[in-house]
Amino acid sequence: MMRRWFNFGTDEKAMRVPKIHWLLLVAGLLIPLMSVLATEDRGRSRDQNIGKRVALVIGNGAYVGEFLGPLKNPVNDADDIAKALKGFNFEVMAYKNLNKEDMYEAISEFGKRAGNADATLFYFAGHGLQIKSHNYLMPVDASAESEALVAQVEGVDVNYVLEEIDNAKSTINMVMLDACRNNDFSGRFRGGSVRGLAPTSSPPKGTVIVYATDPGNVAADGEGRNGLFTAGLLNGFKAKDLSLDGVLLTASTYVEEKSGRKQTPYVNGPKTVMERFKFKIEGVVEMVPEGPAKGAGSGGGGGQSNQETLFWETIKGSQDAVDFEEYLKKFPNGMFSGLAQNRLKKLKDKPFMVAGGEPPKEPSPAEKLNAMDREMFVMKPSKLREGPTAKGKVVVGLKEGMKIHVLGRTTDGQWYRAETMAGKENKEAQAEARVRAEAERESERQAQTQVATVRPAKTTPVSIDNRYVDHGDGTITDKKTGLVGLKNANCFGEKPWEEAMASARSLANGSCGLSDGSRSGDWRLPTKEELPILMEWEKSSAFSGVQTNYYWSSSTNASNTSNAWYVYLGNGYVSNAVKAYSPYVWPVRGGQ
Repeated sequence: MMRRWFNFGTDEKAMRVPKIHWLLLVAGLLIPLMSVLATEDRGRSRDQNIGKRVALVIGNGAYVGEFLGPLKNPVNDADDIAKALKGFNFEVMAYKNLNKEDMYEAISEFGKRAGNADATLFYFAGHGLQIKSHNYLMPVDASAESEALVAQVEGVDVNYVLEEIDNAKSTINMVMLDACRNNDFSGRFRGGSVRGLAPTSSPPKGTVIVYATDPGNVAADGEGRNGLFTAGLLNGFKAKDLSLDGVLLTASTYVEEKSGRKQTPYVNGPKTVMERFKFKIEGVVEMVPEGPAKGAGSGGGGGQSNQETLFWETIKGSQDAVDFEEYLKKFPNGMFSGLAQNRLKKLKDKPFMVAGGEPPKEPSPAEKLNAMDREMFVMKPSKLREGPTAKGKVVVGLKEGMKIHVLGRTTDGQWYRAETMAGKENKEAQAEARVRAEAERESERQAQTQVATVRPAKTTPVSIDNRYVDHGDGTITDKKTGLVGLKNANCFGEKPWEEAMASARSLANGSCGLSDGSRSGDWRLPTKEELPILMEWEKSSAFSGVQTNYYWSSSTNASNTSNAWYVYLGNGYVSNAVKAYSPYVWPVRGGQ
């Protein structure tokens, strides 16, 4: 296994990640981009009389499911609303094209930041569905193949947003949903799904809820840059009356006129709140983020501001003074320069940071390492060394275009720990060999304890729940799907994905209670598409050892090959995680 070190400071610019999962390289730092946008503006108004204002803006348009078609305007809508709200002194969290996991994370963070705020605003543009009087905002990875899938697994319940707002104890809250775009699902599902969103009954105190159109109707995505309702809002933000009531009145008039009275925005909330809240207060200067000084970095405008914010978000919790020095080099007059200087001073005041004298003794790599799990490409020739030091023995040279597996970064920000792909493949092969050897030893041990090495007498299959057949040999056949499952759902316990895959492949007669004559290679992990079957098995009495926990699939995430898909049997939630994570292992065979 070729696992060695290369210098972060001198070699990082020689690397880039695969196209399927881009990272942003800024001033020598490797910055992961969450769902493409993640442009967070932490600025405060220059006049504190306006109070604390926090907004979360999400625009989902890149839908890929069969039933949720892509939308052309939500990303533009989110960009334009975020820009307008920043001008009204909101601290804005703006995201586009979020999956379910990232949507929940963003909403949770919004709830934390909104604590005791004077005003909060949640804006969503994208697909929305109503299932049995519940409203669900759809992430871009949703399939919407069934009511149950939307309600129990894929959708983000609007009530979750309202709960976060309620818990924040903010004074005035606005929820604006430009959803249900042009897609009529009223005939798609059996049961309780109907057109549009459902009316809200009891929003939290001080909360105004606004839909792009009245309940039970669908909203236009718009022919131009914006959806019809969002275009109305943006028009309202330019009007003379900038109270919430005035903005919504302008927006509603605009929407009704442009739609020929076919679309009417829905508003539910206290009239006094709508009249009292004003987006712009006379005498308060609108916040304009300060740009970098001349010569500080390249470019300008929003792109430069976004880059600076991304940089700061990545380093703000760092314990390494170098990170803040890099920030001040690139953005000497940036939005966070004062904070960076204070942080730098505190770090340099620490005993181990005092300049001069002998350098501190280097801690062991294990003590310094921040774990990573990423495959990256080499952009210029580099070297892998035996240890995290320039004097370390060169083990192998890295050629331009070579792919390597990065396992961690030292906390001083100078070195990566990495291995060649050949080393990674060798590691996987070794893991599989270890599992196979363990299985063979277990098989031999069981064979030695038997009086005669003969297959047990054939037992009579037992039918369970009119669906499952227990063959008495450690296997259960699911007659509905044709899939055969290992009866003991906890034979292997919890394992990283590579070991889990190897464990399933090496499973054979004589191990895990099997006496079915199966051989190594007959068994496998279920695919992502088969994970819902495990949910049904969990409810049956046919299997033993089932854990109300996470179980691996054999499917790698196509957009991030460092991750694989799993299911949580507690609620049927299907998601993906880094392969170093350790869910349970439940082998199957047949099916597909």
